[in-house]
Amino acid sequence: MQRALKTLLSLYLLMLLAGVLGFFVLINLFSPDAAAWYVFFAVYLTIFIAAFGLGAIAVSLVQFFFGSRVTLFAEKNTSLRQGAFLGGLVTLGLLLQSFDLLSVFTAVLLVLTFAILELYFLNK
Repeated sequence: MQRALKTLLSLYLLMLLAGVLGFFVLINLFSPDAAAWYVFFAVYLTIFIAAFGLGAIAVSLVQFFFGSRVTLFAEKNTSLRQGAFLGGLVTLGLLLQSFDLLSVFTAVLLVLTFAILELYFLNK
């Protein structure tokens, strides 16, 4: 059981580290003033991967410590989905902020959108 948890968390940690490493490589290699659109796409993709890994780790640890340890591995799809939703939330928030469209109202709408989407998948 502990070995399976370590394997699951190490895969999520690998995703987190790949995203963070890719982000810092892109930031150090390219200047944002002269960068093309695909560089910004790669930056947002690495931010999504890092937030996805961090979200999956956080959800797995919360399920492990506060939920049933037996159902943790049966619920790994839920952890991945919620990690992907967190990654999408962070990435969309940063994208809206880069276009000066993020306000308290749009942030609340963004969170509510992902919450309703998660409720749909939980009740499916």
